[in-house]
Parts: sequence; C-alpha cells; structure tokens
Amino acid sequence: MPLLTHIVEGEEGDDFADWFIKGFTEEVYKMVVQAGPDALIQLIYSTQLGARLNGAYGDKSVPRLYVERFIHDFCNFNPDAYEKKLQKEEGEREPTPA
Repeated sequence: MPLLTHIVEGEEGDDFADWFIKGFTEEVYKMVVQAGPDALIQLIYSTQLGARLNGAYGDKSVPRLYVERFIHDFCNFNPDAYEKKLQKEEGEREPTPA
C-alpha cells in the first residue's frame, strides 16, 4: 500500500502528491482530492488502512494528527512550492567547499 508506506516512513503529503501525480497523472489526482481532505481522512479511518495506522496487524502506529496533516498537504499540493522545497533541501545537503 503506497499510501501506508509513505505515511509510516515519515514522508510528507506533498511528497506523496508528487509521487501520485507522476504515477497516475494530474487529472486522476484532481479527481481524488476534489472530495476534500476531511472526506479522505474519514475514508482512510473507515477502512483497514485506518486500522493499520492505529497499529493493528503489528504495523507501526501513526498519530492521527500526523495523518491529518499529511492528507491536508496532499490535497493542497502546489508544484511550484514543492520544487522550491526540493531545491532548498538539496542545497542543505550539499557540502560546503573547504
């Protein structure tokens, strides 16, 4: 389950949105997010995925507030802001010349 993997590994919602769009197209992304974050959160917690996020089946438990922020970030994905975030992170990783 890619959504579970992204959440449990501590990624952010915008990372998942970028992955989702690259794999399923922006058109499909827009169809998914048009329900809104609250509806998606409710859907998640009404399925086996919600149980797994709560630690059932031996999975790592994930705080609900983290999941809610993740889904809000996913639904409000901004490609330009995401690109700037990636550039900033890349700049922070580059070693300073001696």
